[in-house]
Amino acid sequence: NGFEPPSSNSPQFSLAVPQCEVWPTTHSISAPEEISKIRWYEENNVELLCWEVLAKGFMAKPDLWPQHEVDPSSFDDPVHLGSEEWRIQRLQKAYCNPENYRRREVAMELAKSCGCNLAQIAVLYPLTVGKHISVIFGTKNAKNLEDMVSLQHLHLDEEALMRLAGTVPIKSVQMAGANNVRTFRHTKIGIQESSSFTKKNAPVLDRLRLFAFRTDNK
Repeated sequence: NGFEPPSSNSPQFSLAVPQCEVWPTTHSISAPEEISKIRWYEENNVELLCWEVLAKGFMAKPDLWPQHEVDPSSFDDPVHLGSEEWRIQRLQKAYCNPENYRRREVAMELAKSCGCNLAQIAVLYPLTVGKHISVIFGTKNAKNLEDMVSLQHLHLDEEALMRLAGTVPIKSVQMAGANNVRTFRHTKIGIQESSSFTKKNAPVLDRLRLFAFRTDNK
């Protein structure tokens, strides 16, 4: 038809699967049934620049929105559009469900076993799915940026993916890690260190879009 094929897209993708639209008109590829779309993007050389990888903190702060404090019956209560209450209601409706709490618990167990933190495991998840996936990460804390940069040496193995999501999302993930230079190996802790990288194979660091925000007015 004479049109140029798409070269990129920007969907929501995180370990926490939203149960509804996070925000009006947005699209997510986090659910298991979206695997075929993720494969299509890879096969057609379409890069995915994914947002809300930490599910607005749900996959970064272990104590954010404890399950016993969240009331699902309030998810559809009338609130003022655009207010902070509306924002929190949408986020909790999207992310606060039993399966996502289970995934968070597993991610915390993996993090503890390998000396990482919850946010690092959550970011490694989409990066491990495919070399065509990049993620957006923003923070006001320099230490958080350092944590993300350190991911260039790590990827999740098949066992970790199965524990987290109940499936290995992409077949090619069995052959290469998130940095695409080392094969997966079965490990007890579910995370594998890699030591060699090439620009051609899109190492993790090249696929992290890091942003730091100032907290003052300068």
